[in-house]
Amino acid sequence: MSEDTEPGREMDLWMSKWEKGQAVWHKTVVHQLLVKNLDLLVAGKKNAKVLFPLCGKSLDMKWLADQGHTVVGVEASELAVQSFFTENGIQHTVTDVPAIDFKLYQDSDNKIRIYVGDFFKFSKELEREFDGIWDRGALESIHLEDRARYVKLMVSLMSEDCQYLAEAYYYEGGSKRGPPPHSTRPDTIYKLFENTCDINFM
Repeated sequence: MSEDTEPGREMDLWMSKWEKGQAVWHKTVVHQLLVKNLDLLVAGKKNAKVLFPLCGKSLDMKWLADQGHTVVGVEASELAVQSFFTENGIQHTVTDVPAIDFKLYQDSDNKIRIYVGDFFKFSKELEREFDGIWDRGALESIHLEDRARYVKLMVSLMSEDCQYLAEAYYYEGGSKRGPPPHSTRPDTIYKLFENTCDINFM
C-alpha cells in the first residue's frame, strides 16, 4: 500500500499497524488532557455519554467509565477492541449489527460499548446524541479530504450542549500528502468547526 493513501483508505493503514504490533500511538496511561479537563468534557453531568471516535484500545475508556460515565467507542480494528476488553479483564458480549456491517462489543454493565466497523457508517440512529466527544488524534488520523465529512458526522452526533475535546498536533513543514497523522493547523480547525461550534485552544 502506498503511504500516500487515498480518501477512505487510511483506516486500512491503521488496521495494518494494529495487526503488525506497530500501534506506537497507544498510551499505557490515562491521557492527562482528559483527566485535567474531565469536568469541562462532561459539563458537570454525573452520567454523561461520551463518544470515542477511532478509539483503539484506549485506557481512557475504562477510566471514564470508572468515573460513572457511559463510553461509546467506534473503531475499525477488531483486534484493538478485543485487546481492550481482554487486557482490562472486562467481561463482555459481542453482537452483530448487520444493517451496517458492524459488531458491537459491550460490557456486562452496559457502561462501555464499542462498535467495530467503518466509522463513516456510524450514525445518530445507533446511539442518539452524545454529551461529550473525546477526540484523541482521530481528526488528524484520517485523510485530509475526508475531514469535512468527519466533522459533519461529529456535529450530527452532538447534543445541544455537547462538549468536544480534541488533541491535535501542528508542526512546521508537515506534509500535506504524506502518511498520517497529519499536521493540523489552528486555522484549519476554525474552518472546519466555525459554523457549528465555539472554539477554544488550550
